[in-house]
Amino acid sequence: MIPALALMMAVFLAQPGANVTVKVTGVTKPGRIFVALCDKDHFMNPACPIQKSAAPSGREAALTFNDVAPGRYAVMVFQDVNGNGKIDLGLMFVPKEPWGISGPKVAIPSFARNAILVGDGPLSIDIALRN
Repeated sequence: MIPALALMMAVFLAQPGANVTVKVTGVTKPGRIFVALCDKDHFMNPACPIQKSAAPSGREAALTFNDVAPGRYAVMVFQDVNGNGKIDLGLMFVPKEPWGISGPKVAIPSFARNAILVGDGPLSIDIALRN
């Protein structure tokens, strides 16, 4: 009976993660909005495990990630204007489609400059697309 009690206590005491809402603004073209919430190991990696997409509503879109574990993440956003499900890159890996990131818009983004801290409460982030 003690192992069952320990399991019940662990479930009861486990804190759920936070809800993280990403509001994407500056939508000027048709196409789904893709948002990735990535830890350092998955930064700038298409295999980032926390991803969502949605059709924009007018000039913006809002996507909520539920139960995100506390930690540091970078938010990466792009709009898939040609419908191929991925961000298209040009010379020097410059995005050909609208994009955004949770930090300063610099030529070469880094995790350290773009990381946000997710705690145990709700978090809202606004990201403007760059065209």
